[in-house]
Amino acid sequence: MDNNIENININPVENHMSKKPSLVLIIVAVAVLALIIWWVNRSPVTKQAVVPTPTPSAAVVQDELQQEANDLDLGDVNGEFQEVDRDLNSL
Repeated sequence: MDNNIENININPVENHMSKKPSLVLIIVAVAVLALIIWWVNRSPVTKQAVVPTPTPSAAVVQDELQQEANDLDLGDVNGEFQEVDRDLNSL
């Protein structure tokens, strides 16, 4: 009978205290979740219609790119290469 007496929990406050942190944690988690839901729903976002931009045809794009390429000023590329060749040959 002595063994049974030793196994009896004399301090019931310990059991109550061990449940308290988990209860507090659950209450805090529910409060945080409620705040998040409130924050998301407090001001509904009005969605504006997205107007698609017209896509130019491939021919128009190619013509524009060709015109830009023709407008580039490349200078005298052959003359510049000849100058580089001369500099390399002088080494």
